[in-house]
Amino acid sequence: MAKTGIEEVAGLAHDRTFGPVVVFGLGGIFVEVLNDVAFRVVPLGPRDARAMIREVCDFPTLQGFRGAPPVDLGALEDILSKLSSLAEQRSELHEIDLNPVFVYPAGGGPSMHGASSLEVHRCLDNYGAGADTATRPRAVVLPAALASDRGQLHHVISQRRFSTMAKAIEVTDSTFEQEVLQSTQPVLVDFWAVWCGPCRAVAPVVEEIAGDYEGKLKVMKLDVDNNPRTAVAYGVQSIPTLLVFKSGKEAERIIGAVPKKVIVDKLQSVMS
Repeated sequence: MAKTGIEEVAGLAHDRTFGPVVVFGLGGIFVEVLNDVAFRVVPLGPRDARAMIREVCDFPTLQGFRGAPPVDLGALEDILSKLSSLAEQRSELHEIDLNPVFVYPAGGGPSMHGASSLEVHRCLDNYGAGADTATRPRAVVLPAALASDRGQLHHVISQRRFSTMAKAIEVTDSTFEQEVLQSTQPVLVDFWAVWCGPCRAVAPVVEEIAGDYEGKLKVMKLDVDNNPRTAVAYGVQSIPTLLVFKSGKEAERIIGAVPKKVIVDKLQSVMS
């Protein structure tokens, strides 16, 4: 049995629009109670895994608090990357629920009910070798060694339905002119950073707006740490800052984690 550590949840889900998605969040019963999870569409890069971990509200506890040492974030990133790789390699995997994943200080590694990330691969290899592809269930594949309680993660996923996932598109310094300034539609750009708490607070609102205005408005996200040139060019001095562009020009500016209605009112004034 695994020793107690900080509980996180990691897994895979399958969205009907975006396909396989890696999920990460606060584990144990809290994944269902707090619904604090981050999503990324497969494939994941190292930067994606790092960003996911930093988006959830318990990230400060992973960094160490009240004298506790920081956890092995690299090992946690490795699990998320391996889940992404598994989703790419095994198209029949529609859901994996690793809950809880116990995370320990550097050198201790993560534990999934006592199983290492390498054992996840072995379990899947054994499953694939022993299953008939003609009769293998395709809606949900859950080897018993990988999940003890499918219900919690499934509840979170069914509640969110990924309506707040991946509709906002990442934009960079190099793509800003084409994606934003040359757009024939109005564009909402969220200037943010992974370490920014208020940015995380407003992110679900931005994603909801992306869904609400799909086909009428482009919603973009620009990481100011990785793309400082655009942030400087538009005088972004605090984040989150939301800029609304129309016909290649800034039409509205919203600073801070404001309520959804404030953003919608600004959008309506531009789009009317």
